[in-house]
Amino acid sequence: MAHTAKKKGGLEAWIALRALALALIPLTAWLAWFIWSATGLDHAGFVALLAKPWHAAAAAFLVVTATAHATLGAHEIMEDYIACVTARRWAIIATDMAAAAFALACLVAIGAVVFGLGGV
Repeated sequence: MAHTAKKKGGLEAWIALRALALALIPLTAWLAWFIWSATGLDHAGFVALLAKPWHAAAAAFLVVTATAHATLGAHEIMEDYIACVTARRWAIIATDMAAAAFALACLVAIGAVVFGLGGV
């Protein structure tokens, strides 16, 4: 997406970054509230709180949205500052793979909490 967005002037990437940033505002507010409400809970209480469908969905959406926002922002920086096309492509591939691995690990952990896996 980033390469085609640059060829078109970058408008799509600019809009996507702003849309993701707007989506992160209520998600960050939820995260602050969630952390505040989890204060003082032991591990089992925290797991029970996160296992509620609303909280698990919000956490998953936060992971996906924040990862997409960070990845797209990193693409923009790499396209602006890495002059060598080959190095830029490999940097973008490495960033995408790391972001996908991070998001997948977070989503699997959230799923494990929701479905009671992991020996809590």
